[in-house]
Amino acid sequence: MRIRRRGRRLPRHCLDSPRQGCHEQGALKEILAHCCGPGVRLWRNNVGALRDRNGRLVRYGLAPGSSDLIGLRQVTVSEEMVGRQMAVFVAIEVKSARGRLTTEQRRYLQVVERLGGITGVARSVGEAEALLSNDPTATARAELRPHAHHNQATR
Repeated sequence: MRIRRRGRRLPRHCLDSPRQGCHEQGALKEILAHCCGPGVRLWRNNVGALRDRNGRLVRYGLAPGSSDLIGLRQVTVSEEMVGRQMAVFVAIEVKSARGRLTTEQRRYLQVVERLGGITGVARSVGEAEALLSNDPTATARAELRPHAHHNQATR
């Protein structure tokens, strides 16, 4: 299966692992298609602003810097609540192979993680699946740490 983007075909290998030349939008669509199912719900979260007919600035999206995909993952909790299902908030920022987090995006993910949510950067379906598994990979979370070169918005 191949996805078309602006007249070009996106190769299947772009969906499995991050590589230069793979597009964020294609990865985002494939992550939504493959990672939603029993116990996991994800929704696209567009963030931005535009001017309405009267020239007023209208902001949309969950919050400044909020992730491309937000959702819930079902988990079973500790002994005192055995068998009870709970939902954990999920925030996944989708990036191309070379894409970097903005300062606002990094802060948003750090807040969600600090409050117990599942967070990370995914450049492929495989990375998103790792984030949503019971043992998220250290690789996906490593990008949340501050780096000087992450201050640029390269979305």
